[in-house]
Amino acid sequence: MLARVRREVEPVAAEALARFLPSWQGVSANGLHGADGLLRAVEQLAGVLLPASALESLCCHSRVEGYSRPCSTR
Repeated sequence: MLARVRREVEPVAAEALARFLPSWQGVSANGLHGADGLLRAVEQLAGVLLPASALESLCCHSRVEGYSRPCSTR
């Protein structure tokens, strides 16, 4: 059965993959807003080995519309 299913899967062109991945990963124009959107974005990255500093500087801005860094209390 597994061999039959594998035959049904076909590779796609790199251009098609490049169009698909950003929306599938929730990058840009995805409709995530506020605290709930931020939580969803972090959940999407569960299991990714990523420093916390990169999470905020690289991921939150591109995945959550209108994201701004919380004010520091220092």
